[in-house]
Amino acid sequence: MAQKYLLGVGTYTTNSASKGIYLYEFDSKTGAFKFLNTTEAFNPSYLHFTDNGKFLYVANEDINDAEKDKGAVSAYKLDEKTHQLEFLNSQPSIGGGPCFVNTDKDDKNVFVANYGGGSFVTYKLGEDGKILDQHQLVQHYGKGPNINQYHAHAHSTWLAPDQKHLFVVDLGEDRVYKYNFNPNAAQPISDGTPAFFKVPDGYGPRHLVFSPNGKQVYVLNELESKLMAFDYNKGDLKEIQTLTTTDIESPDHDKGSSAIKISKDGKFVYASNRGKTNTISIFKVLSDGKLALVENVSVKLHPRDITLTPDGNWLFSASRDQDVVELFKIDKKTGKLTKKTEEISIPKPICVVFTTYK
Repeated sequence: MAQKYLLGVGTYTTNSASKGIYLYEFDSKTGAFKFLNTTEAFNPSYLHFTDNGKFLYVANEDINDAEKDKGAVSAYKLDEKTHQLEFLNSQPSIGGGPCFVNTDKDDKNVFVANYGGGSFVTYKLGEDGKILDQHQLVQHYGKGPNINQYHAHAHSTWLAPDQKHLFVVDLGEDRVYKYNFNPNAAQPISDGTPAFFKVPDGYGPRHLVFSPNGKQVYVLNELESKLMAFDYNKGDLKEIQTLTTTDIESPDHDKGSSAIKISKDGKFVYASNRGKTNTISIFKVLSDGKLALVENVSVKLHPRDITLTPDGNWLFSASRDQDVVELFKIDKKTGKLTKKTEEISIPKPICVVFTTYK
């Protein structure tokens, strides 16, 4: 039986024809997709399905006023029969420009990174999926040498495989913070000064991935298009390699690496690059955890986000500036990509996520 998935696409609705969140059925065997429905939402810039596929959490980004706390995080319940999203509730992100959202393993807490506000917030979740009033806000301070690093820019939040630490990537401070995390505590993020790893000045770290075996962490740096590999052991990071994801020189720093994903078997890492580059870089994971470039594949303008289907057969690339989501078939032996002719036309797509289709 062909494996089908539910594809969710987040978009920018400001100065756009987009209505919000778009859902599609995707057949991984044939590569065929079918439009299901649209849910109206304000700038759903990042989406996160819970592991059981019952709930969707959304960062609503206030892109025109990102320095102020007008952003939000919203909860939706997915109807398994109709595949419609039912709005549950929304809470303020308590910081400008919320750009990333995810939950812990047991869906007890939701995390939101505020790029404009330089902070992140955790909210408790109810068993019904609603976002409760109980929250904890953590503010970052500081800045970097790049013109885009005029203050802290918390860009993403990532739980360690053992769920004991929350890593927060801050583009403005050139830091990857490590916070102790207790999902059951009223204040799940521990008090006190957090540990952090400092990347080189001006790198601008954006996203990271853990290897499936939990032995490595790969950090993608937006501003200088650098990919850093680390050995990982019980919360500790040890740098082992730094690579570039683009050979295009850009004196005005218009490189813009954006998203990073790792294959389910841990053999390949994929990174998207915007700016003057507009490529997806493919890296092979070597036996020691280091990376070797396989190739760079050209994609349409501004690949803001990429994702892999849960079976690892396909890669999707959301091209914000050409209003399209591109599909690529993955060769699991080589990691290489083959573009599918058909594309998904959507206004300003900026996030692509999957859950199991029921």
